[in-house]
Amino acid sequence: GKVSILGGLIDIDAQEGKFEIAGDVQYSDSQYLNYFSTQIYLNSNIENINFMIESGSYTFSLSEDQKLGLDCKFSSPPSSDLISQSKEEISVNMIGRKGSCKITIPNNKSISLSANSAQITLIKPEFNAKVNLKNGSVILEPSDQVDYDYKFDVQNGQIDDFQNSGTNSGYKMHFDLKNGSVKKAF
Repeated sequence: GKVSILGGLIDIDAQEGKFEIAGDVQYSDSQYLNYFSTQIYLNSNIENINFMIESGSYTFSLSEDQKLGLDCKFSSPPSSDLISQSKEEISVNMIGRKGSCKITIPNNKSISLSANSAQITLIKPEFNAKVNLKNGSVILEPSDQVDYDYKFDVQNGQIDDFQNSGTNSGYKMHFDLKNGSVKKAF
């Protein structure tokens, strides 16, 4: 059920596994009991990894090798269509299940991500990222070792100050949000 405390300052939605404090949405994964973990070697032909997400909390970081790593907990068991592959792309379809995942991405690849309601965290990415999010937040911890070129399209929300490399040769970070925020991790 849903509970509001302090006149809506704190909202808790147990069914969605999310809570909001003063407009900042957080997700809990304690209700997800279906575990899924895999490592997939990505050959040089595969340029893009496409993620389709319903809701939950997803953390993306750099892989130590050329493998895509997924370590997830879902609201329902994963189905056979969770991962599909073509010559140049891998798709991870999490529509229809809420979840929480720690995902590792090989360097110099690209991810495209579309989500309905989620918290997306990018930790020191050394890959291109295009994030399309209807509701939620993006937390970004840029690496001091690489350059980034940012593009923000946020209809309703807040964006922290991010410094473009100015060279147009940095990793491309594109954030398209309807309602939400893009914040720096500290």
